[in-house]
Amino acid sequence: MLQTMLVIGGAGGVGKAVVERARDCGLHVTAADLQDQADTDAQFYVQLDIINGAAISAVMKGGHWDHVVVAAGVNEAGLGRRSLAHLMEVNYLGPMDALWHWARQERSYVPLDHGKTRHFVVVSSNSAHIPRSKSVGYCASKAALSMGVRAFARNANPGRTIWGVEPGWVSGTPMSDGVLEWLERNDPGTPPHRIPGDRTLKPEDLAWVIVDGILDDRQYYNGCMLRLDGGEI
Repeated sequence: MLQTMLVIGGAGGVGKAVVERARDCGLHVTAADLQDQADTDAQFYVQLDIINGAAISAVMKGGHWDHVVVAAGVNEAGLGRRSLAHLMEVNYLGPMDALWHWARQERSYVPLDHGKTRHFVVVSSNSAHIPRSKSVGYCASKAALSMGVRAFARNANPGRTIWGVEPGWVSGTPMSDGVLEWLERNDPGTPPHRIPGDRTLKPEDLAWVIVDGILDDRQYYNGCMLRLDGGEI
């Protein structure tokens, strides 16, 4: 039986790259995003607002997802003025709500064929550790997300693995493009990151890490937040 994957935030950026990588690897993928229509390579698409608790509950209960990747997120610097409450809702509370519902699925406690487990993966940020004066809410919400995943994973039942990634600058995403536009308008000449050399990620790089970690069934990732930022200083 084909393994199923739900990618929340799968209409663009890192989420879309995860959809493409997972589909190419033979998973049965559903993309979910805020847009009412999206050009994705997923087999299915659903409209979903991650801060809508009832919608999250319905999607999570209705799918019995083997694997879930949460790549949704907002940053106040690139996407207009956002309140701290909104940033916490999108970047922390929504993903944790999805994790809670996924963990309650009866199927999540039963190992897949050949002893493999089900994976829940979040895309956090190295901003969980690096304070940025123009992204206070973003840093705080990603720090909460990283700690929430690590704490939740301590009680992961057999058959489930819960982990995440903390990328630095990821080029060519709606968020990074928005940050560049914001800097150009408000603080021209300021570099968007401090990653030495040519070590910035592309969405497909991060997708490989996520999907390959799932398919290789790296159970030792449970509780880990993999910091992938090229040694940002």
